[in-house]
Amino acid sequence: MNFDLKLEELAKKIKSLKKKPKLILVQVPEGLKERVFEISGFLENELGTTFLAEHGRKGRKLGTTGSPLGTTMPFSQGSNEALSSQARQSVLRNKPKVVVSAEPCFGACDLALKDAEMLKADLIVHFGHFDFGVKSKIPVIYWPLSIEFDSARLVEKIALACAEQGWKSIGLGTTIQYLQEAKKLEKTLQKKSIKATCFQVLGCNYKAAKKLEAKAEGFFYIGSGLFHALGMQFALEKKVLVLHPETLELKELGAEKEKFERQRIAQISLARQAQSFAILVSTKPGQFNITNALEAKKLLEENGKKAVIFTAGQLMPEHFTGLKIDAFVNTACPRIAVDDSSLFGKPVISFEELKAAFGNRQPWSF
Repeated sequence: MNFDLKLEELAKKIKSLKKKPKLILVQVPEGLKERVFEISGFLENELGTTFLAEHGRKGRKLGTTGSPLGTTMPFSQGSNEALSSQARQSVLRNKPKVVVSAEPCFGACDLALKDAEMLKADLIVHFGHFDFGVKSKIPVIYWPLSIEFDSARLVEKIALACAEQGWKSIGLGTTIQYLQEAKKLEKTLQKKSIKATCFQVLGCNYKAAKKLEAKAEGFFYIGSGLFHALGMQFALEKKVLVLHPETLELKELGAEKEKFERQRIAQISLARQAQSFAILVSTKPGQFNITNALEAKKLLEENGKKAVIFTAGQLMPEHFTGLKIDAFVNTACPRIAVDDSSLFGKPVISFEELKAAFGNRQPWSF
């Protein structure tokens, strides 16, 4: 997918920082890794040009240029506009450097703080997401990316669906990539006497949708997958329709919701029969939840089960090869239990599902 990276704007923002970074750690989502050479090359060249110009100005002002190696080299005798060749090479060797994280990045909860600290990075540039509230001692620039779509065609599709459902007030939920374009729909739909409110959907947080539920008669999820849409539907009492922004396919979630519920209840049933549990804790800063893990271990042991807490940055099925584990309890990203459960070869349930299975939580909740 061809995103407009807006690298010129990003470079300008970095240049505006009071403390100029010498080493920048860049994080990109999986779909953007094919463009890391473009990102790295542009930022190093653009910031390097500014770095060189600033050192040139300092050299002209002082008559010398300070070498990072601790020596002082005279400013070029034949020019008042440029550094000497020797000084220029020294400055270029010490211009800002860009390092790209090769770790998978699935959201702003996945901020590469440990990597940045080990690298002694002065700045993290995190592509593709908004600030998730992860605390960092190192400055972070969040650089969301937008996908454009034909909003006029979506308006007609939404208006027709609203007429069929009898809705005059709706919520439009979408992910960060479509949020900018989706917000444009609000004014256009208003002209068709439909009050629309757009909000961002996260896979682990549907508070924005819940906050709007009392005012909206129905909801649309604008996106290409079912993970976020199902999350919305389970969080809300009202109907959610899924609208693909490119194909314009419109679908209800009734059948998918029932299928998902059956799958989850089956996973819980199998987990009840398990004797040994692996409790998964991610060390990613926005996913780390040792409190729930400790509570899960206590609950399992009170019910006569064996439980061990495992931690990792990226929790992968191969980490548990050769271990006698009957079931997993996930306290990290909900996608592990939803999208990746089949890869583990054993039941994978969420912390909420564990409480439904062995505690007093009723009814079932994912």
